[in-house]
Amino acid sequence: AKWGQVVRRSVKGAIANGAGVTTLTFALDKSGGTLLFAGLESGVIVKYLVDADGEATEQLAWQAHKRGIRGVSVAPYKRMLFTHACSSIVRAWDMDTFQCKIVHRTDYG
Repeated sequence: AKWGQVVRRSVKGAIANGAGVTTLTFALDKSGGTLLFAGLESGVIVKYLVDADGEATEQLAWQAHKRGIRGVSVAPYKRMLFTHACSSIVRAWDMDTFQCKIVHRTDYG
């Protein structure tokens, strides 16, 4: 599947659920499958598993921040997901348990 199609389908699904998508990032899971993480205006992160046909299935959603998500990135070799919110808070999440491991307040918004 083409990545543009995957992103459009996933974003449409999130928007259909009443969410404003602010940021997206892709990563590989442990088995080599494709993950898509969407950050929402509500402070929620949604994790999708993308199959070989480009269909994205929501696997997990959690309230990562109190305010909107500005950025999501992955450190694959460390198995960490990083989120940055409008509140200037950066959080590091363990990608195996999705527990928050680090919280850091930045000096900028």
